[in-house]
Amino acid sequence: MVDETTADTPTVESINADVERLNGDLVEAQQAHSNALETLEKGRKSASIEELLALAEGVRTASTGVERAESAIAVAKRGLDRLEWESKTAALREVLTPIGSIVRDAVNDVLGTFAEFNVTGLVVTVNNVGQPDMETSVKPTGPDIPKPPTGVKRGGGGGGKRASHSVTENGNTMTPREYVAAHAEDSTDIIRAYLGGDTTHKVNLTHEAERIAKKLGHQFS
Repeated sequence: MVDETTADTPTVESINADVERLNGDLVEAQQAHSNALETLEKGRKSASIEELLALAEGVRTASTGVERAESAIAVAKRGLDRLEWESKTAALREVLTPIGSIVRDAVNDVLGTFAEFNVTGLVVTVNNVGQPDMETSVKPTGPDIPKPPTGVKRGGGGGGKRASHSVTENGNTMTPREYVAAHAEDSTDIIRAYLGGDTTHKVNLTHEAERIAKKLGHQFS
């Protein structure tokens, strides 16, 4: 027994075949439009008003045919683009789906608290994926969520505390920033500019401290 749903499902091959057929239709429609314009032009001097109106209607009909063919081709190509995107991102979407399910389940477990604060949405951010200082941030959105006082850093972003690292050099323990600043000559121009107050570029001082420590033989932990 044939699965009709599967058989009717568009494929890259079937859409390419449709595009090829539609391109043929477009060529025919363009030729018909060109012929209609030529006929109208020839009839301007000798045709009656009724005949000219009929010729003009022919031009409009032919023009509509061209527009419909172009629109059909555009729709087919969008379908092709979607199929190609789905194929390229299948593995990524497969792992993202359960992550979304975990977030949804966690939200359902605290709907009472969310209702109390009129939370209407969440912004979940994960930075430095796969790195030692990977960090997650979960921020609520909504019209009634209390804002922290000016100058107070919001805490309880829930989800992932930034790992604490240090570098030991000759018995002295320093933070990554302190260590990089102490060995600025071994760093890059961008890092040195950042330490000097230029925040145009986003940098990772932890990674830079680890790199320099390995180069100079100091202990990074």
